[in-house]
Amino acid sequence: MDSYHDFYFEFYTFSVVLYIFLITKDSLLKNVKIRLGSLLLLLNHGYDLLTEIAYLSHIGNQFKLTNALLDDGLTSLAFILIAYGLSESNHHLIRLAKTDDLTGLMNRKALKSLPLKEFDLIYFDINDLKEINDTQGHEAGDRLLVKFSRILSECCLKKEYPIRLGGDEFIVLLTPQRAEEFIEQLSIMARKLNITFAYGITQATEATIQDALTRADKAMYQMKQQSKSGTGSTKNNTQINL
Repeated sequence: MDSYHDFYFEFYTFSVVLYIFLITKDSLLKNVKIRLGSLLLLLNHGYDLLTEIAYLSHIGNQFKLTNALLDDGLTSLAFILIAYGLSESNHHLIRLAKTDDLTGLMNRKALKSLPLKEFDLIYFDINDLKEINDTQGHEAGDRLLVKFSRILSECCLKKEYPIRLGGDEFIVLLTPQRAEEFIEQLSIMARKLNITFAYGITQATEATIQDALTRADKAMYQMKQQSKSGTGSTKNNTQINL
């Protein structure tokens, strides 16, 4: 053995890498690149440990290219794979942070990252969700939310975005001048599922989206109040223009 100190150091390093591999295998190691990179790194340190034994080191030195690949080559490849894997995992976590757990739609956090510059915005509120939760249970309410989310998505064209704000409130961001057509299509699908809703429409730009949310919410609330008082219907629209 070349040096007991070197051997113990390599054994310690190998043990640390193995420990990290074992404690992260159910989280980070779900990513294929990270898992493969970690295995290569483990193999590399295992090789370094074995070559601290004089006899094995002598054999390794007879195959210089193989020795270089197993030593420096494996390390470089391992770190490249781990770096790519961590980047993918980070992007995945960012997507999850912008996704509603129940419906799979984007959530409010996704608003800032959407590429639309000018769009129609429709603010929705599902009718009677609280009553359904109280009388039929929250599972029934969740099923209603999922169904409504599905038909919102089905009515959206490419580069149109359905978003769940929370509770029974949703918005869609649409191509300009598409709101009325969208409402007609959605109403047909919703009637088949016995879903009713109130909504408010406005137009917005990327810079005015927060004000647009307030305006559309107000329009939706007016429709809801009119429906309750018998002076309006969820088939009617209170439209506000910029």
